[in-house]
Amino acid sequence: MRLVVVVLAVAAMLLGTSASAEQGRWETRLTLDSDQIDQAHWLIFDFVDESTGWLAASKLLRTRDGGLTWEAVNDLKPGTLDFVSPLEGWAADEVCEGAQCVASVYHTLDGGSTWEKQTSHEGSLSRVVFVDEANGWVLLEFPRLALHTSDGGRTWREQPTLGGQMDTLQMAFVNADIVWAASKELAPDTPIRVFVSEDGGDSWLTAGEIDVRVGCGLQAISASDARHAWIVSLECTTLAKPFINRTVDGGANWESAPLGGVGEVYYTHFFDAMQGVIVRAACSETDISLNRPCEDFLLRTTDGGVTWSTEPTGLQSGYFYSFLFMDPWHGWRGETIGGGQEPIALEILQSYVGVPPQEPVSMPTVGSGHQGSSIALAAVLAALGVALIAFGRVWGRRRSR
Repeated sequence: MRLVVVVLAVAAMLLGTSASAEQGRWETRLTLDSDQIDQAHWLIFDFVDESTGWLAASKLLRTRDGGLTWEAVNDLKPGTLDFVSPLEGWAADEVCEGAQCVASVYHTLDGGSTWEKQTSHEGSLSRVVFVDEANGWVLLEFPRLALHTSDGGRTWREQPTLGGQMDTLQMAFVNADIVWAASKELAPDTPIRVFVSEDGGDSWLTAGEIDVRVGCGLQAISASDARHAWIVSLECTTLAKPFINRTVDGGANWESAPLGGVGEVYYTHFFDAMQGVIVRAACSETDISLNRPCEDFLLRTTDGGVTWSTEPTGLQSGYFYSFLFMDPWHGWRGETIGGGQEPIALEILQSYVGVPPQEPVSMPTVGSGHQGSSIALAAVLAALGVALIAFGRVWGRRRSR
């Protein structure tokens, strides 16, 4: 009998099991008080990997060790940052006089130590985004405008924009060619209109409409290619209830499913057609006015958004927050305390390291090269177990004589 137990134990070790993911770890990497903060902006940061990142404070700061240490590299105080490598990146800021603003774009090739001004344009700055070292966009408001470059910022040109000046607009830049956009009018019963571009935003194709039942908001859009896109919307009767809307055929059809509970979605990003993350609030359904108190949860999917796992973060993001994930298991969270009508009192940057579930271990079968089968291994071990049981019975009869 002991032989059988040993065989089964060995089989379990070799075949392996998928363990449920443990809760990840959030750690504070930087805390800035009011004397170290640029009061003109909430916390602005960007990372290109788990180690190298930048943060805009009273000076531009850089880390090369995952936020353990920081160094001031320049006096630039940008309102938006986007790096494509540890050395090359873009930043933008704006100068306003009354209601008139002018946004300027800067470029660095040495990790932020020096910057060259590339262009300026009238408008209120929204963000700068680059998908590689050549292709990027600057998004402006009032007037709503997109500037596009395909030569690393040496030249810029205007592109057509979508929706009215006051419409909610969300955009997802996949690569130099594929761009998705979603637009919604302020009127509560209007649908979300979706568009996709296959030429970097020079022209747009209609990619469907999403009905929003008593809609109060278009929250986010993410896309992995020309066929797969996801849009987060809110249904608001008395409470904000989030929905995930997904397409796998370029917008010809959309599937909508509730994310459950009450609370806004802060961050949505898909890394490919299957893997994605969402950071959302889960709020009390008894406080109708402010949907508080709310706790943050991290959601992951590995099947394109059909099902989601949920991990509590132990955090409450409130209103002034930002998130960035490098992959489903590594990310960053920025929080600004104060702001609005009050001076910014504190800014906090935290890192996240998750615990991926263990992958099953498979062993190669005889004659199969590297394409081993755990099922075949199970059969072999089962046969071995039967043989050992038979051997044990024979051995037992011999010992009893």
